[in-house]
Amino acid sequence: MNSLVVETLQMQFKAFNLDVLTKMEIYKSELKEYNSHTNVTALIHDDEIDEKHYFDSLILNRFMSESGQRVIDIGSGAGFPGLVLGILQKENYFVLVESIAKKTRFLAQITSKLELPNIEIYSKRAEELIKEKNWHETFDFGVCRAVASLNVMLELVIPYLKVGGKLLAQKVNYEDEVKLAENALKELGCEIIEVEEYILPITNQKRFVLIIEKKSETSKKYPRTVKQIIKKPL
Repeated sequence: MNSLVVETLQMQFKAFNLDVLTKMEIYKSELKEYNSHTNVTALIHDDEIDEKHYFDSLILNRFMSESGQRVIDIGSGAGFPGLVLGILQKENYFVLVESIAKKTRFLAQITSKLELPNIEIYSKRAEELIKEKNWHETFDFGVCRAVASLNVMLELVIPYLKVGGKLLAQKVNYEDEVKLAENALKELGCEIIEVEEYILPITNQKRFVLIIEKKSETSKKYPRTVKQIIKKPL
């Protein structure tokens, strides 16, 4: 892994040790090999993966407790940020939700190879899985990285969270999306309590984490079907 990324992570997180680093390197090797025949990520160079997948996922560890928490990652893709966090946070239980089958096949392959019993994978749409598993308001944290506009992200993730739970939403830019999400925040019973800026260690690009706390119960009518969400977002 890029030495600058490693040094930055080691300074921030005591849990970032040799075992975690070894798993990350195996993960990267498997990702590049799988991606050579089945496209699951646009980032294929080592430094890109280290900085914009690994570092950008692990930064969320700042805002999470690491013992007995239930975490859901909606739109996990090739495992970012949920699988990376699951490697670091061995005492937390992670559910990775990804509707694209080729990506969930990769997730199953890498979690098996790395022997990660704290991670479960579901090849489902988020709005279907919550009803199928009766997971309304059962998770402590939701993590989501730029998979949709904020108002859509809120509707997909907030119903999964307990009152007092937090969504950690990662964005490159956020101001315009926050304005458009005012109704969604109110309707779903949540509030942005903090916006944390951080800098990627290689490119020095800015990124943001929106820390959104669930303040009150969310109606079980949410999330709606994907057609309803797209046609009339909150």
